[in-house]
Amino acid sequence: MSLTTKSRYSLAENSLKTCEDLVSELMRQDDAWPFLKPVTKKEVNISLMYINLIFVIRWQVAKHCVCSCLWQNLLTTSYRVSQNAT
Repeated sequence: MSLTTKSRYSLAENSLKTCEDLVSELMRQDDAWPFLKPVTKKEVNISLMYINLIFVIRWQVAKHCVCSCLWQNLLTTSYRVSQNAT
């Protein structure tokens, strides 16, 4: 079933109106304030720097926890093996 040019135009208009209504509603929300004012490239770069730093720190902490857990399991397993051998 093919849409005529007029019905495609009408569908596009309705979709655009729906998007505009949605954006307007989102902008009225109390939590929308950080997104209402455009930011400069410098502000974005600073924010990305902090976000990347947080991810690096979390990764290092997670890696340390996993390695510690693996090392502890290895020591426990080695101890059990040596106990069973004697």
